[in-house]
Amino acid sequence: MFEKDTHEILAYYDGCAEIGRLERGIGKIELERSKEIISRYLSKSTHVIYDIGGGIGVYSSWLAELGYEVHLFDLSSQAI
Repeated sequence: MFEKDTHEILAYYDGCAEIGRLERGIGKIELERSKEIISRYLSKSTHVIYDIGGGIGVYSSWLAELGYEVHLFDLSSQAI
């Protein structure tokens, strides 16, 4: 069962289903709220951030624009 679930999940993300999700509908609210929460934990002394499971890089891009060095890792090679 685990292997089947893993393949289904990877197929979902490899299908680029996340592209644009945070730019429409309730995704816009999720994006802004997540940025607000993440911002609470950002520090001027933090220079490197590892975005594990970062998918298509929406948050990585935002963090890089703020001046952080960001390394994105994701299981889906299609998403990165």
